[in-house]
Amino acid sequence: MQSRTIQNLVVALAVLISARASRADHEPCGGDEDHRSVAFSLSDGNTMVGYVYRASRHQPLVILVHGASDSHTVFDFAPGYRAAEELAERGYGVMTVDRVGYGASSHPDGDTLSFATAARQLHEVIQHVRGGALGFVPPAIVVLGPSVGADIAMVEAGTYHDVDGVVVCFNTNQLQPALFEVDVNAWFAQGPYFDFGSDFRTTFFYARQFADPRIIDLDNGTRSLVPRAEIGSALAGESAAFRAQIDVPVLLMQAENDGLFVPEDDTALFTGSPDVSFTLLHHTGHKAFSHRTTRLTAIETVAHWLHARF
Repeated sequence: MQSRTIQNLVVALAVLISARASRADHEPCGGDEDHRSVAFSLSDGNTMVGYVYRASRHQPLVILVHGASDSHTVFDFAPGYRAAEELAERGYGVMTVDRVGYGASSHPDGDTLSFATAARQLHEVIQHVRGGALGFVPPAIVVLGPSVGADIAMVEAGTYHDVDGVVVCFNTNQLQPALFEVDVNAWFAQGPYFDFGSDFRTTFFYARQFADPRIIDLDNGTRSLVPRAEIGSALAGESAAFRAQIDVPVLLMQAENDGLFVPEDDTALFTGSPDVSFTLLHHTGHKAFSHRTTRLTAIETVAHWLHARF
């Protein structure tokens, strides 16, 4: 009888250990919390902070790289608008970052934060991750960036060749003509960090007929200042040449009513990639993860692409 009791306890303990191991590989990090933060020390003395939503040793880690005037919270915005959580719930490793100059990361001189610098900083974070800085080593790393985040992801992938896939969101090789009517010099005159302002963001980031006014107001109310060199790089088209240098699968996801970029099919520009997919999201604006009409469609599009390739 005692032997049977001990045997039952051993079996129960084995089941518990197995269940905990499974959760460690597939559940969001941080227990009851939504995420845990990790600080990465960079060679230039700056720190970049990441937020891990799920750790997986078997599925790719998706690193979400925000655009200009946002922070990592653009992927964890409000109930129903949590792209990071949605991807994590579909079983993928997920980490968002505050790029240097934003959020909880270092804020050096904004005139130093060009695309090339931001790409190098992202590269160093990727190397830390591949070295086990998150407590596990993912089998593959995919970078996903909307808008300027896509520029930086393309420069990083085309320069360092250390990722396994790239998702380019709401960013093409052609800017909308209306953008050239904006007084950029007034922005730059504010200093090394400047404010886009809510009027610009509302007009260019949203197709208001497809968006929730409450979300637009929340987005504008939590906006960040923008490093001046970042927009200098954007206006100079510094990411353009790197499209052809990317040698891994690419997903291009564009927004039909994008106010910043002409939503064209840029597939032909990614000549070094063995696999380029293009998707046009309808009835949405530039920040399609934050439009009620496409917030889930955008996530499903990324998840299906990941599932098919990794």
